[in-house]
Amino acid sequence: MKLPARITRDLREQFGLDEGVFRGSSLNSVIRRRMEETGQFELDDYFDLLQQSRQEFIAFADELLVPESWFFRDGKPFIWLTEWLRTVWRKNHQGEKLRILSLPCATGQEPYSIAMTLLHEGFSPESFHVEAGDLSERFIKDAQRGEYRKIAFRSEMAESYASYFEDAGNDLRRVRDHVRKQVTFRQLNLLSPTFLQHEPPFHVIFCRNVLIYFSSCSRERAVAGLMNALAPDGVLFAGHADSLPSITSTVKAVGPTGAFCFERRPVEPEVSQSSLVNRVIRSTPPPRQPKPTRHPPPLESAKLSSADQWNKVRAFANSGRLEEAEKLCQEMMKQSPPTADAFCTLGEIYSAQRRHREAEPLFRRAVYLEARHAQSLFHLALLSERRGDQAGAERLRKRAQAAEKASEVKA
Repeated sequence: MKLPARITRDLREQFGLDEGVFRGSSLNSVIRRRMEETGQFELDDYFDLLQQSRQEFIAFADELLVPESWFFRDGKPFIWLTEWLRTVWRKNHQGEKLRILSLPCATGQEPYSIAMTLLHEGFSPESFHVEAGDLSERFIKDAQRGEYRKIAFRSEMAESYASYFEDAGNDLRRVRDHVRKQVTFRQLNLLSPTFLQHEPPFHVIFCRNVLIYFSSCSRERAVAGLMNALAPDGVLFAGHADSLPSITSTVKAVGPTGAFCFERRPVEPEVSQSSLVNRVIRSTPPPRQPKPTRHPPPLESAKLSSADQWNKVRAFANSGRLEEAEKLCQEMMKQSPPTADAFCTLGEIYSAQRRHREAEPLFRRAVYLEARHAQSLFHLALLSERRGDQAGAERLRKRAQAAEKASEVKA
């Protein structure tokens, strides 16, 4: 099934969506659901409605963006948030109100999880506030209602926060009022030219697993907007597949593996050409020294170890030099039998280049070699979610979480 060119163009211009979102089984499923919802029986009639009704156009885009979420999704970002606040932020911001942004917030599970985390950590209600934004008015209304079914509590971490919910009847649980007061919901467009202009910066930003839906140009615009909204010493939490270092070289990873947390890189001081000239002129030439006898270094010292080579691959990838990372990675895989980590690394490089079809077999090979390779399982889950296979994505995510737990116990 193919969308008319005009609708595709509008989706790209208004939401920055990548072409990959406009095709495949997930698109077919969305169109079928929306046709049933609007009472349309003919495909052409539904496409006419899409072009005529702004309300339906927004609803259709909502469905494409896969809003499903749950409380304390992925766990580690929330654990690292508390650690960073305790060891870094509190020391440097005594008495200052903490500002946090969650975008896109979908139906509210993430911003409420953040608020609960801070209250649980001992932050007073007056000491912080969470701003949450999404394009969809429907999602915002659901989030403000704060009522959720059992599936939203599938993270084991959510069990520790049971006291922050109350029974709402009809198998629903409601976020308690004192938590909901800590979060403000509003409509926000990450790609808007006026995104958060003239507003105070945020100390923490959560923007996870949305950049994967954008075209390369839109991703760069979105990241530029996020960096403008982030305080100079703040942190940004991205998603598993967002590959933030491949989009911008202005950030560096902090925290444990799996937190996907980034802070700004320190800016190197610029040295002007005139100051270099003056430094040379004013310096006194050193006394001549006899030339040392040169001995050729041992051959082995000129070679980098395998571990150093793989560190170089990751350094290339993290700085956005993806072609160099890919080339060196492939050379390393030719020199010795590939490991699960090697397949996963090359798969991540392909994912950052939007080469998802080439990346998926590599993640599967990694899992074949090492059934509990958590990172590869997480990537496969995201690829399944991208195709609209929510059940498959959930199975893979559970395997990944079990693999992480097993690794932690072993360690």
